[in-house]
Amino acid sequence: MRLIPRNLKPTSGFAYFLHLGLVSLLPIIVFILVLLNFVQLALSIVVLSKWRMFAVKPRFWASNIRANAVDLMVGLSIVIFMMHSGAWPIKLLWALLYGV
Repeated sequence: MRLIPRNLKPTSGFAYFLHLGLVSLLPIIVFILVLLNFVQLALSIVVLSKWRMFAVKPRFWASNIRANAVDLMVGLSIVIFMMHSGAWPIKLLWALLYGV
């Protein structure tokens, strides 16, 4: 049984590579912002990356928030772990973990 239907994610062409690029760009942007001590902006980027939760009718918002809560908590936790890590290699390790 497929959990994600085929028509929700791009599978070929330009849209597929654009999707991969944007998904891999998020941890890099968060890592750079945490290194520059713009933690609030990094947290905002993680929250804004879930904009599709609200791109539907308002009656679906509660179920979308509940469905994306784990991903949102993981992203915010990674940013907080990066913020409290001392050395930049540890922050890079957290960013790589977030990217995976």
